[in-house]
Amino acid sequence: RHHGTVPHRSCPGTSQQNGRAERKHRHILDTIRALLILPPVLSVFGEKLLSPLFSLSIVFLLLPSIISLPMNVYMVLLLIIVLSRYLVVLALFFFNLMSVQSWNLV
Repeated sequence: RHHGTVPHRSCPGTSQQNGRAERKHRHILDTIRALLILPPVLSVFGEKLLSPLFSLSIVFLLLPSIISLPMNVYMVLLLIIVLSRYLVVLALFFFNLMSVQSWNLV
């Protein structure tokens, strides 16, 4: 008998596995490891890292009732950072297209 105590075991060399933040961290790392197995999907490690973070941030923004306000603010900032990268690429594409087509901004 354990006399009211419940034994918990975790893998050595890993972070704590019982907290909410640790579970989220482990989920992100497991998703990245799964994406690393599929090289044709995403060729750059940074893309593999941003992909699950971006999808998780959208999920957390769509379900704000399950997260607290500071986490929601953090996810909004993360979404802005991720989207700003693609907006810069889009802006550079259009400026390049405008120079090829000889269009003006005015």
